[in-house]
Amino acid sequence: MALSSAPDVPSGVSSIAQRTDLIPLHTVLQQVEPLVQRVAERKRVHITIDVHEELPTAASSELPLMRLCYLLVVRAISATPPYGAVQVSGSRLEIGHEAGAGRWVQVAVTDSGWGIPPADFERVFHDFEPRDVTAAEGCYGFTVVCHLAHIPGARFAMNTRWAEGCTFTVRLPAA
Repeated sequence: MALSSAPDVPSGVSSIAQRTDLIPLHTVLQQVEPLVQRVAERKRVHITIDVHEELPTAASSELPLMRLCYLLVVRAISATPPYGAVQVSGSRLEIGHEAGAGRWVQVAVTDSGWGIPPADFERVFHDFEPRDVTAAEGCYGFTVVCHLAHIPGARFAMNTRWAEGCTFTVRLPAA
């Protein structure tokens, strides 16, 4: 499977210089927001982004994190019907969390689409594969996202209920 099947990442994302300092999550999402807003406006989907400024990630490069966030939000937009909503939030995991408090920053992207039917759960992390082969839209293909991200230690999770939308969560090592 070639990575070229992944959704195109706008040239504005790939032209950002890679940095070697710590990358705050809010900075990445501020740069991704205008790009995904254009996609959302065409589909009439409302996007809200709620991330506190004090969420540094241990990512050593901004570009992979931008690609990851962009692709997750665009996937959510594609799964959301017109006039629906996509919520992006960022947080540091709290004390008592199973992943270890303070060591992880997470990004959660929630859509108001139909969710993923239980029969398709296993397909979510397979290679780029459309839900409806006749329409070829709303592709899952999260292995593509994982390959593009190249973020050591990143963890992906999905929470969905049929007819209630999806939440995809990415946990990143915190600085």
